[in-house]
Amino acid sequence: MTFTIKLKSLIIGIISTMQYCFNILIWLYLKRKKIFTKSSNSTILYIPCDPWSVWGSRGDEAMIYSSIALLKKTYSTAKFCFITSTDKGVLETQTRGYNAIKAWEGKYPIYQIAKVIREIKPIKVIIIGADCMDGYYSPDVSFTLMAVADLCQNYNISYNILGFSFNENPSWKIKFAYTFCSPSVRFNLRDYYSQQRFEYFTHKKSTLVSDMAFLLEPDKNFLDFKEYQEWCEKKKEKQHIIVGFNFHPMLKKSQSTEEIKMACFNLAEMLIQLIDSYKNLSILLIPHDNRGKISDTVVLPIIAEQIRDRGYADYIKEIKSVYHASQIKALASLCDIMICSRMHLAIGALSLGVPVMAATYQGKFHGLFKHYGLPENLLLSPSDFITEQFVSTFEYLFNNKCLLKNTLKNKQIYINRLSLKNIEV
Repeated sequence: MTFTIKLKSLIIGIISTMQYCFNILIWLYLKRKKIFTKSSNSTILYIPCDPWSVWGSRGDEAMIYSSIALLKKTYSTAKFCFITSTDKGVLETQTRGYNAIKAWEGKYPIYQIAKVIREIKPIKVIIIGADCMDGYYSPDVSFTLMAVADLCQNYNISYNILGFSFNENPSWKIKFAYTFCSPSVRFNLRDYYSQQRFEYFTHKKSTLVSDMAFLLEPDKNFLDFKEYQEWCEKKKEKQHIIVGFNFHPMLKKSQSTEEIKMACFNLAEMLIQLIDSYKNLSILLIPHDNRGKISDTVVLPIIAEQIRDRGYADYIKEIKSVYHASQIKALASLCDIMICSRMHLAIGALSLGVPVMAATYQGKFHGLFKHYGLPENLLLSPSDFITEQFVSTFEYLFNNKCLLKNTLKNKQIYINRLSLKNIEV
């Protein structure tokens, strides 16, 4: 039985690699084609890193809306269009007021996407790099994003790859694909460590930027905001410190449901310890993602229930919905301190001057903190995040919150300038 499973896995791997290599051959063929005439079309075409939902990730949403707001200042008459692979993606994009083309389809999507680019001849192509350029999640997606940028370079079409992270464990498949990429392609890396890893791994030059989402404007004009605002204001009248809290349930790969539930119990216990120790803390539980079977909206209610069952219900406010990225940023503005494990929730908080401690994953937070010059002892590994080290790290954050706020304030203009470098117009 074990031999059969291994053989099946080997065969699937070989087929997958062959398909990947054939994709590269198609791309090399497409590089030979040219666009001879420029179009008067005012379309700006977006290539998402999640073509299935397009808008499912709040981090992607933050980058999309921030970049659209910036682009509208230069391209006032532009129409925005998104490549997607599903009817759901088309409908969601149209609901938000943008056009969509279902072109990311089949095992070789680069052919259809390139065809759309040649036919539309957009004035600009925006590629959402995010954390999908290193093959960690999918070498096929990473290849497609990189190949689109290379084709735009070849077709002389203006393009930008929004700043992305580069993982500590990139896929060998994507390294192979990068060897065929033009040295002229402009890659934007959203933190120093990612840039170092990217250039070492790919031997390509790049530009250091900060995440596009730093420029996202918070939106307080939604129905439920007043409820959360009033709760926080009442707590602050009693001299309470508002602590935003978020937990990413899949910080570690291949965790069982029981392991995740145990992590929730541990975190609930440590939040209770903090309330007992400081007396003037109130905790706002903020979900940031609701994709997949195990999301923030699954684990935060478990934590909240444990805290309520222990008699601390008055110290917490549980936000049960996952709002849009700009609305989540508005919620972050209500907090004095943020504890989180979602990078874009941390970005939203930091850009508003809210000090953060975080659970790291894929090496993302170290680069984010380096932008600000923040101490790395505020970063915990996924394992340490659910141990007593959580409490000692919070103690450091709490005692130094005023100093950290000043650090954030002094660095924000610099960070915003780096963010603007994502879009060259």
